[in-house]
Amino acid sequence: MNLDKKHSKAFKEECHVLSSTIVNNLQNLAKTPSDERLISKMIQSADTIMGSSQFLKNRDLEQMSRLTMTAFKNLKNNEEAIDNIDLFSKVYFEIMQSFKKCPYGYNLENDSCTSNRN
Repeated sequence: MNLDKKHSKAFKEECHVLSSTIVNNLQNLAKTPSDERLISKMIQSADTIMGSSQFLKNRDLEQMSRLTMTAFKNLKNNEEAIDNIDLFSKVYFEIMQSFKKCPYGYNLENDSCTSNRN
């Protein structure tokens, strides 16, 4: 199915917003790894990204969202999530940079998200 530019832009924007949600939840999860609400919201966001990325035919984004769901779903111990936080944060920052946007609290400089907090 071919998407026109209007729909393609809408799917890309949705992926950006949801990627930002995941990055913010990952940062909060680093502080409170037992927060089930954060994990649930991340899994929901990744699931939606997966669907949008299929329409966009973006296999990398689809795979990343699938890996996010797998890594954070059915954790036996929420402390296990900490092992995944840095890896997934880095990858989602790269995804957001590909959209030429960064999450709240970061600026895009030289095609890289950098913290605007000193």
